[in-house]
Amino acid sequence: MAMVATWVWRYNLDALLDEMQNLSGERLDEGVEKVLRDDIEASDTDLSPPRWASGEFDGPNPIMARLGIDQGTEVLQVQLELPDELEARAETILDMMQRYRLVWS
Repeated sequence: MAMVATWVWRYNLDALLDEMQNLSGERLDEGVEKVLRDDIEASDTDLSPPRWASGEFDGPNPIMARLGIDQGTEVLQVQLELPDELEARAETILDMMQRYRLVWS
């Protein structure tokens, strides 16, 4: 398993959650996704200790995600534990989410 830790722009949250579902091979049901989104909104990585939202994507390629907002900013901290073979793809996607506003359709 690999660990990828970085930040993305908060406005890319929809694209991030969609891509984590694609990478893992599991679609979250609406209720689970809503709980995760609510937990993300309540997170605060500046607290001591930091308050993170956690989500498990249990598909064929399991991903454990920890997500947290730097409250007062548009920065979303991202920590992903995922299969080694997905590390480069995840890093590329997250890099794009730092540089661009992604529109997922």
